Amino acid sequence: MIESDGDSYHAAKYEKGTYLAPGKVGKTFFLVASALGLLPNQRKNGSGGIMGSPSKLHVIAIDSSAMTDVVDFLIRILGAPPEVAKLNIYNMQDDVNRLAASDNDYDLGFYNSYLLTLKKVQDKIAASDGTHAVIVSSLTGLAAAIERGVAGPPGAAGVRGKDGEISGKGYMDMSKWKVHAQQLSHIRMKTQVDDYHCLWEGHIDVVKKLSQNKDDETATETIAISGQSGRNWPYNTDHTFRMRREFGNTWDGTECDKVHLCKPDMDFTAGGRGYTGRLRDKEYDLTKVYKTLGLKVGGWGAKKEKKKNG
Repeated sequence: MIESDGDSYHAAKYEKGTYLAPGKVGKTFFLVASALGLLPNQRKNGSGGIMGSPSKLHVIAIDSSAMTDVVDFLIRILGAPPEVAKLNIYNMQDDVNRLAASDNDYDLGFYNSYLLTLKKVQDKIAASDGTHAVIVSSLTGLAAAIERGVAGPPGAAGVRGKDGEISGKGYMDMSKWKVHAQQLSHIRMKTQVDDYHCLWEGHIDVVKKLSQNKDDETATETIAISGQSGRNWPYNTDHTFRMRREFGNTWDGTECDKVHLCKPDMDFTAGGRGYTGRLRDKEYDLTKVYKTLGLKVGGWGAKKEKKKNG
């Protein structure tokens, strides 16, 4: 517990944010590059990255091929130094695939594997000074794996009777949905300690509301997580950002598309992202966002100000 008065209160030193976009628009590429301060606008402005060095960036890669070609992109397209290859990758895609071989419901294999991986990450962070960041790629893949472990293999849905037979057309009974939500909640709380920046990268679904009014084309963005957990997730992260890639609109003299963060169109997220008027409608520099929010920034790669003589 930290006691303070209203003047000295500050929620956290490190960000706990959810970053959402549709699939295959380069979410992980953007987050890794911007966390390192390597995007063209960041290098031009000299803002640097959010960590102290590439070795202080930790990517828990859950989706299939989540980090494929990312380092090559950083070096070949963005002109990053070879040092960026020292970032830490914890590849869990095989842990997800092995889950499919299980014939059991309430399978804790992936759940336990994630917590063991997280402990390894946190132990490494505790043994090193400076500002670290953890990117989970992706929240959607994580939630889907937890769901599979709880539900069991396809065809195991419904309610199991005393004779062992499964009846009913429901996907999972209520007790399983509660276990699903409980496991995700525990993972979120366990990961979001205030010792490093925590970035959840997830997918969104865009749902158009049914209406007889042809002029009402309102679309709502939802997090691609099954069950009530998808609605609860934004309530328990500091900020929820919508990531928009401006396809074909590249930074001058580069092959890199512009990407900005903005407020998501989510009717269940108050203000869109724990919204603060300190942030602009379009934010292109993750490091500047963190500085604006009063968060700790490592500044790897930042331009050093020249000392004036005399």
